[in-house]
Amino acid sequence: MMLDKIALASLIERWGPIEDASTAVVLLGVIGELIAELTPVIRSERSKKRLAVISTLAVIIGIAGELFTQHRLSAYNGELIALVNNDAAKANERAEELTKESAQLSLDLAKEREKTSPRHLTKEQFNAIQRLRGKVQVVGVTWEAATEPSVFAAQILTALQTAGISVNIYPAPLGQVWTGIWVAQKDMSDIKDSPLLTALDNIEPVSISRSDKFFLIPGVPTDLPLIAIGERTLTFAEKYPYFGPYIQRK
Repeated sequence: MMLDKIALASLIERWGPIEDASTAVVLLGVIGELIAELTPVIRSERSKKRLAVISTLAVIIGIAGELFTQHRLSAYNGELIALVNNDAAKANERAEELTKESAQLSLDLAKEREKTSPRHLTKEQFNAIQRLRGKVQVVGVTWEAATEPSVFAAQILTALQTAGISVNIYPAPLGQVWTGIWVAQKDMSDIKDSPLLTALDNIEPVSISRSDKFFLIPGVPTDLPLIAIGERTLTFAEKYPYFGPYIQRK
């Protein structure tokens, strides 16, 4: 029967005094033998022999008791150590699992924060825009009149101007809202091969539109490629927001 740690500790505590008693018996036997053999305390030869025999038996019994108790204590200690090591191993495994779970939760949290935090250009995305040098001469840029797209647009403007591209800014009308990055131009025949579209796609997926089909912004020439920066694209946990039983979306 496998004992638990409490039962093993209790047995070790009980067998400890038995081992001490066995040692005491051995000591008394040795003392008796010394008295019988080396001292003149007992003068009768018969008494000396009796004491010597009793002392020898005491030594034998004491040693036997020591060996037996040491065997039992060694076995109980071994089982207790095995249980402690097993619990320690389980605790280490659990600690490793918790560490992995914590790392995964941190990663998931970072991903969720990235989904909702303001957009920004990375060094790689900035460098991708720099490769437009000499390929694109002039572009128009507009952005939604809100904080997040304004800050993001400022980064894109800086990257375009650093690449030597002339940038014409066209303020979007108040109340005009959209999401994501759009590229609008008059000639749609080769827009998918446009280096401008390729560079912006490194930032986020870009939507495209013909200039005359896009929202109206005063003063924008239709033959000029226009980068329109709106709010971060919305994502919903459900397929569509619920607006009640009278407004259904399929």
